[in-house]
Amino acid sequence: MSTTTNHHSHHSTGHDPAQWQRVYAEVCDLLVAHLGLTLESLSPELRLDEDLFLDSLDLIDVGMVLNDRLQVDLGIEVLRLAHTLGELTSLVTAALCVDQSEEE
Repeated sequence: MSTTTNHHSHHSTGHDPAQWQRVYAEVCDLLVAHLGLTLESLSPELRLDEDLFLDSLDLIDVGMVLNDRLQVDLGIEVLRLAHTLGELTSLVTAALCVDQSEEE
């Protein structure tokens, strides 16, 4: 059994930073496409409700598109846990990791 340590825990999630970046890029791309936001205006610190003005319906849409793009099934209860773009990315990344570990 090999013990690998993760030295990249700067996202406070312990996930693979490359995976996090990939998911973040997808989420940003989706927000740009669906909400008409510009990529330059997005950052992980932005609050979903107060800065991006996402309501529950927007979150459901985001969840459905993420499901299509990444094959990750996130319910509205889970999506509502995220307050910022970074937290949303971390939730999706965590769900992806769970899905992948279940398939092995």
